[in-house]
Amino acid sequence: MKLFKNNKVLSIVFSRKKLVFSLAISYLLSALATLTMPYLMSEMVEAIEFFPQTERHIYVLAVAMALSALLILGCAIFNQWAATKMATSVVADLQKEIFQKVNSLSFDEFSAIGTSSLLTRSTEDAGFIRESAAEIVYACIAVPTYFIGGVIMSFLTDWTLALIVLAFCPLVLLFTQLVTKNIWQVWETADVLTDEQNRIVRERLSGVRVVRAFNRDEHEHKRAENATLKMNWQYFKGNTRGGLVSPIATLLLNVAVVLIVYISKVRIDNGTSNHPESVIAVVQYIAYIVNAVIMLSWTMVMLPHVKVAIRRINTVLDLQGGLDGESSGKKLDGTVEMKDVCFRYDGAKKDTLNNVNFSVKSGKTAAIIGGTGCGKSAITKVLMAFYPVRSGSISLGGEDYSTLSNATVRDNVSVALQNAMIFEGTVKENIQMGNPNATEEQIVEVAKIAQIHDFIMTCPDQYNYQLKQAGTNLSGGQKQRLNIARTILKDASVYIFDDSFSALDFLTEKNLRTALNKYLKGKTQIIITQRASTAMKCDVIYVMDKGEIVGVGTHDSLVKDCKIYKEICQSQLSGGDVL
Repeated sequence: MKLFKNNKVLSIVFSRKKLVFSLAISYLLSALATLTMPYLMSEMVEAIEFFPQTERHIYVLAVAMALSALLILGCAIFNQWAATKMATSVVADLQKEIFQKVNSLSFDEFSAIGTSSLLTRSTEDAGFIRESAAEIVYACIAVPTYFIGGVIMSFLTDWTLALIVLAFCPLVLLFTQLVTKNIWQVWETADVLTDEQNRIVRERLSGVRVVRAFNRDEHEHKRAENATLKMNWQYFKGNTRGGLVSPIATLLLNVAVVLIVYISKVRIDNGTSNHPESVIAVVQYIAYIVNAVIMLSWTMVMLPHVKVAIRRINTVLDLQGGLDGESSGKKLDGTVEMKDVCFRYDGAKKDTLNNVNFSVKSGKTAAIIGGTGCGKSAITKVLMAFYPVRSGSISLGGEDYSTLSNATVRDNVSVALQNAMIFEGTVKENIQMGNPNATEEQIVEVAKIAQIHDFIMTCPDQYNYQLKQAGTNLSGGQKQRLNIARTILKDASVYIFDDSFSALDFLTEKNLRTALNKYLKGKTQIIITQRASTAMKCDVIYVMDKGEIVGVGTHDSLVKDCKIYKEICQSQLSGGDVL
């Protein structure tokens, strides 16, 4: 029981105790009924030999065989239903647990495993457990019953012939042990290579336009081919080693059958035996023993694979995950402050943010500007509590993040991330993610502010227009405007726009910003941008370089006092606008 408590996958399987127990009992009854059939048949053959004196006995045996057959049929039907129900419900719960855990993972934990591996674990590994769950119960109950019962019934039928069977069984088990030794390492390597192949294929599919633009199809095909061949080789080794057991076991036990038939003929010819019907029963018991050994060999081959799959899934389920907690429902003031914040990504050698001090009063608009890779978007990530800071403190509405749950922070902050992610569904559903309870009027209002309403009205079905996965039927600017509409639909104290205007032309941005400032009057806005024309209209501008704040002030003051900001303006604006 301790093993089940510590192993979340096994806990899910054995949470269905009644179903597992019923399935085990059904397998046992089916095996026992099957084992009685050869005995009844041999008795029938012997009774027929002395017909008509044994006519009544023949009828009794016939009824017993019919009842056994009906029991086997009933058990088979129940086994199929119970095994299917157990397998499908187990994998459904597993995938649900994995999905919920993945959604709670911190970004460091998510990156450590990787998207491709998480996909493999939630599909292939979970699916393998689904396929194996009922078979393992069968192997634990039916296999020992057939094996031990077959040997015992052989001895009860004819102990001399049974000795031949008993002599061959250790040989089969020894061979099976030798073949399956350390096979788990093969399956573990195969799973790792499956993750790699999945990663390469996903990269190839997501970057198909770039690949074709640079005529790199052949190179990418070769990468995918090499990864697939490596993965297939490991599966080939595992399946080949496992596949050797069944034919060798069958060969050895068929040799035993030949010996039994030959010895029985010799005994009958010598007059030492006058029960040829016992040969029929023993041969059938050997068939059951063969099936048991083959099933045992399958179990010994697949258990290491099951073990690897369970360990890989448990690795995900055992992760701590992001401690988002529950939202307090508290409405916080829009004042944002960062004091001496240092932050670095997991595995990085140096800080992405270094002693960052940043402050925006409630209702004000602040811009963060700087070159590519200077750490602008990292500020978004720590303000949204996606990552913990290494040192320093962040406060919202005068309350330190350490005293707030992540859910409370995100209730009070709405963000338009740099990657304008669009989900498969309607335009309305994508915008409504910002506020599931929003009315039609509110959705239309924010769409107009985001300058996307006119486009939506030209689409078939308008706000019910179906968007494809990742918004592939939208342009970059349309995605950004839809993303902005979703962001401002949420009632928050702070709104962060992380390079959310980069795909817009200057006229569209001007109209959007004018409407946005009116709509968000009294709310705090933090605009992360590379455009000087966007930053210069904000109340305060923070200039970043190499993860540090190198300038703070208005446009006019920074042009005079901040070299980096002046260079940005000179590269983007005409001379009059710079001054």
